[in-house]
Amino acid sequence: MNTDIFPEAEYFLSSFLFGAAFLFCYDIFRILRRVIVHRWVAIAAEDILFWGAAGILAFRMIYEKNYGTIRGYAALGMAFGMWLYYSFLSELYVRSVTNLLHKTGHLIYRFFFRLTYPIRFLVLKCKALCKKIATVYSKQCEKKRVVYEKKQKQKEEKIEQLKQQKEQKKQEKRQKKEQIKQQKEQVKQQKKQKKQDKELD
Repeated sequence: MNTDIFPEAEYFLSSFLFGAAFLFCYDIFRILRRVIVHRWVAIAAEDILFWGAAGILAFRMIYEKNYGTIRGYAALGMAFGMWLYYSFLSELYVRSVTNLLHKTGHLIYRFFFRLTYPIRFLVLKCKALCKKIATVYSKQCEKKRVVYEKKQKQKEEKIEQLKQQKEQKKQEKRQKKEQIKQQKEQVKQQKKQKKQDKELD
């Protein structure tokens, strides 16, 4: 029996397993993309990094197994491993793990939701109490503002009244002065008239 076929068969099997392993690892990214929404920039970066690393690992495997010589059956083995895994296991693996992660995440969310219920209840009560305090405080401030505005208005009215009273007093003084002047003028005229009458006599 020819023993040279065993290394070649081992090389083909390694290529087959590497191809299946590459897609298996890539499915991890697919699962993460289904669980957590990725933008196209992140998807492109992940693909570049993954396939770059996959190329380096494939070259290392070829170098170790066949001293860097690329054989057609090795590439065929990788392609066959990828195709076989993708056809029979990939979608099942991605769907089942995604559903498991979704259910686990939902259970964890429900657990923490119930666990944090007392805290959320206290937070809601504190918010309601703060709202009430703020409402009462704002009403008191509004009342104080209204009282302050009334007092200011009353002060302004008093000041206006005092001004008006001062103006009235000034006007009265002026009128009195005018009356006194008129009286003096009348007295003067009377005196002049008397003098004239005396001279005529």
